[in-house]
Amino acid sequence: MTKLTHTEIVAGLMQLGFNSGWALSDNDYDNLLLWEHDEPKPSIENIRTAAAMAATAAAAKETATTEARAAALIHARSLGFTDEMIAVMYPGLVESP
Repeated sequence: MTKLTHTEIVAGLMQLGFNSGWALSDNDYDNLLLWEHDEPKPSIENIRTAAAMAATAAAAKETATTEARAAALIHARSLGFTDEMIAVMYPGLVESP
């Protein structure tokens, strides 16, 4: 099984509700210190599962954002707004002219 990256460990801890009160040294699970928590240190497998859940949620959020942007553009254009008008009213929704 591959070793988790620092980013994966952080995402897993955050997904499990450990938003603060911990420190990670050398990207090593064995060097994970917890304070401010009554719960025991989560297992590496729980962290791995939570990190995968966080990645899935991030991908779903990105997909939803892309779909919402596309729907917003379709709606604005259906109301007769040009891309130039949309760019002024909603910066970042379309490429600036």
